Amino acid sequence: HRYEAVHPVGTIIELKRRLGRGRRCFAFFHPSVPDEPLVFVHVALVPRLADSMTYIKEATEQLADEHEANAAIFYSISSTQPGLQGVDLGNFLIKQVAKRLQEDLPNISVYSTLSPIPGFTAWLHLTTLKRVLAIPDWHTTEHVAAVVKPILMRLGAHYLFREKKRGKALCPVANFHLRNGAIFERLNWLGDMSPKGLKNSAGLMVNYKYELSQVEANNENYLLHNTIPIGEQPLSILVD
Repeated sequence: HRYEAVHPVGTIIELKRRLGRGRRCFAFFHPSVPDEPLVFVHVALVPRLADSMTYIKEATEQLADEHEANAAIFYSISSTQPGLQGVDLGNFLIKQVAKRLQEDLPNISVYSTLSPIPGFTAWLHLTTLKRVLAIPDWHTTEHVAAVVKPILMRLGAHYLFREKKRGKALCPVANFHLRNGAIFERLNWLGDMSPKGLKNSAGLMVNYKYELSQVEANNENYLLHNTIPIGEQPLSILVD
């Protein structure tokens, strides 16, 4: 797991958890490098659309039967070969995984990611806000969190939906999933409270939802017209 780029694995216990009940790991291999995956994805099988890494951990631990899960959450996608940067293996893998899960677990009706926003805090220009985010434990200090929550949620939605680079989403993770035909479904407050999550994304996480029947149309609209399909929750944050 030296290639895990999204949520680093610290211990053997954590690795076992990721390969245990309620979890799946899928990868693409190539005959010329049989011991190393080219790209791999971790999936959690949970009752509903996940809003945090904590929920994924708790819900998979409590899952008695995988056939009770209604949602497949892609919570980590890592590519291991820098030389394949332009090849959209992640896209193929997600679609293959969804197809496989549909066959294995017909009870799954929601396919979505739980993704970080890696460049969000670097993009924030508000000095006052940056000062607040530099306070240790700002996120667990109730009065501080209550003040910054609406501001960060609005800025997060704006960053993902309106900040562009050559017409496409500036956030590389958003751009990847939108190119694949996903929907910017939901923004989650304090979805990742790990030091890395707080540092890069101010703890925010996003659900990019794959409505399998709409994936091709969404992909085409995004590539041709730069249209970002957006869910009710982030839209209401933007128009409030």
